[in-house]
Amino acid sequence: MRGEVHSHLEESIRPYIDLIDTLRSVGIHKDLALPTIVVIGDQSSGKSSVLEALSGVALPRGNGED
Repeated sequence: MRGEVHSHLEESIRPYIDLIDTLRSVGIHKDLALPTIVVIGDQSSGKSSVLEALSGVALPRGNGED
């Protein structure tokens, strides 16, 4: 069930995230404040997990070698 809910949330939220990314890439952020989230913490401290839990969107993960 959790996987189905996560998948549904990602499908419904992903278009908005993509739209924000597109708007930012064409420079609209100079005239319009776009949402921004900053998370600070040590490597492997759960930053991505918290953002995924809040947004319902799977985030890309590094391989931990950086």
